[in-house]
Amino acid sequence: MKKIVLAFVFLSVFSVSYADIVYYKDGTKSEGKILKENKDSVVIRETMEGGVISDTEAPRSLVLRVEKGVKGKSSDLDAELFAEETKKGIVEVSKDDFIEKMRVVNSLKLIDMAVKSTEISDDLLLDPDESVKSAARAKKKELLEKEGVDFTAMEMTSEGRLRKKSNIKPLYEVANRRENNTVAAPDMQRIEVSIVVNDYENIEKLKALFNKVLIEELQKDNRLDALWVIAYREESGAKGMPFAYGIWAPSGGFDDYKNTKDKARYQWDYRIFN
Repeated sequence: MKKIVLAFVFLSVFSVSYADIVYYKDGTKSEGKILKENKDSVVIRETMEGGVISDTEAPRSLVLRVEKGVKGKSSDLDAELFAEETKKGIVEVSKDDFIEKMRVVNSLKLIDMAVKSTEISDDLLLDPDESVKSAARAKKKELLEKEGVDFTAMEMTSEGRLRKKSNIKPLYEVANRRENNTVAAPDMQRIEVSIVVNDYENIEKLKALFNKVLIEELQKDNRLDALWVIAYREESGAKGMPFAYGIWAPSGGFDDYKNTKDKARYQWDYRIFN
């Protein structure tokens, strides 16, 4: 199959099925993508003859009306381009595939041309195409940094919006995880997990943390036969001395795991050191 030739993308930077239109009181109009609109003016970006991109700011006093999301020249240009290239035998894909490819390429070009973070619209940040979405979020972050946003205190959400970073620390962090099967039962699936805990004053909280680690381990591998969770204080980390541990195992101990198939009968054994 021949490849789509994309040498003509500059003819329709806003290659979308719908466009924005600004109608002026003198009977003319601009068609493209509205970048900004307020009570004083409207800014619209359009592609002129020869692929020249122009941003027009029109005072409200000259604007008759604004229409958003109407079928415009962009889709018409794509349709014409598709027909022209098909006649030449350059493309052998469906019209919808061709227009979607054009839309993606032109969206990426639009992202690359952006000079202000506000030019990266929600449509781009939430684009169904992963390449457009990831490029839009990366570009927006880059522009926000240039505009002075401190990303040590701020973060970008999965939707591409800016928010303050949470100051809440996780209750624990996994410092180490390893298999440690016993000599007496070499086929026993036993895991040791070392965690660094930031709140160790409440024993009930600590037990809940141990159980959370257990749930996470069972989600990784439900063949788990025994779990040993070792807890360290935050100030010392895993290089210090542990202050507590919990062992989840068959009620008869490690040697009884072959006889205990029902893990609901497993028990926790805790040890806390002063």
